[in-house]
Amino acid sequence: YLAFFRDRDAKLAMTEIDKAITAQPTNAIAWQTKAMIASAAGQARTSLQAIDRARDLDPLSAGIAWDRVWFLYIAGRSDDALVAAKDARRIAPPVHVYEALIHLMRNDDDAAFESWLNRALMRGMESERATQIRQIANSSGPRAGLVAIAADATAAQSYREVTLAHAALLSALGQDDAAVQLMLNDKPKEKSWWWSWYHVIPGIAPLRNDQRLQMLPQTRTATFDG
Repeated sequence: YLAFFRDRDAKLAMTEIDKAITAQPTNAIAWQTKAMIASAAGQARTSLQAIDRARDLDPLSAGIAWDRVWFLYIAGRSDDALVAAKDARRIAPPVHVYEALIHLMRNDDDAAFESWLNRALMRGMESERATQIRQIANSSGPRAGLVAIAADATAAQSYREVTLAHAALLSALGQDDAAVQLMLNDKPKEKSWWWSWYHVIPGIAPLRNDQRLQMLPQTRTATFDG
């Protein structure tokens, strides 16, 4: 697992985690880790099989429950991801950014707005500003509210957002150029786990062919059975 995030070598990381699973086949964390590696490498079937095994072994794990939501989103299964998010909420606080991305995938601006606003409040937006943005949404529609949230994050006026989640929001709002510039300006690419999923996050798929992004770190996703 560490080898993957250090060297971007999915085949090596999968070999190592499979050794761990062979030694401890009922270790839920090992199965969860296998799911992480497979998901980031674009191996959806392997990822979902592994996270389901992890969930069977530890059904009360909040981390496993919300990882399953993320992996379903990465696999493009938005309906299933939303159901999984509702299940995960029963045992742990919501991960609003995951739900926000799922709602964007489903083109549900109302639900996306609620998730993004809750996310912004958790990441430092003042309640007074959140009230103002809700008023914008009430008067001009949820999409206008999303535009206001994205603008605040871009200017870092009231809260900061994770780069790739923010880029997905900007792209959904038709602001592809701003999204590309945001990614180019991000400094800690190699330190953020989000960047290990750069090549498979559905919300930024429209951006990845932009020539300006070709300079970004390339993930080595050696093919393995899955």
